[in-house]
Amino acid sequence: MIVGCVSKNDRDRGAYFARIPSVVSNQGEEAEKMSRERQLRWISATCRADLTKQRSRTAVCGRHFVLGQAAKSWDKYNVDWVPILNLGHEKKQDKTNLEQAFQRGQRAIEKEGTRKEQQERERAQAEEILAKT
Repeated sequence: MIVGCVSKNDRDRGAYFARIPSVVSNQGEEAEKMSRERQLRWISATCRADLTKQRSRTAVCGRHFVLGQAAKSWDKYNVDWVPILNLGHEKKQDKTNLEQAFQRGQRAIEKEGTRKEQQERERAQAEEILAKT
């Protein structure tokens, strides 16, 4: 699917492949908006505007992702939300940009963990207060 990529799903057994994301329309407006943005960014990154019609048959191999596979659809700040490596065109990012993108993704993961810990503390405090009454 990527211009110049030689990976084949039927030949390269065990290799990771991800299909072009589809637009999710049954999980609310926010999910639809995010999935539409992701699909457009994948198409833009691969420079293949023709993929909107052929999407179900096309896939991107793990060589095009920093960590070797695509991020989850909801993980927008992950460096691998959109393929960025070995795209077969001149929109290449230098190593500094890749490192910055990776660090942004790591900070987002840490921030999410901190937020969950805070929620757990608040929940425990609320339960403690309710137990005393």
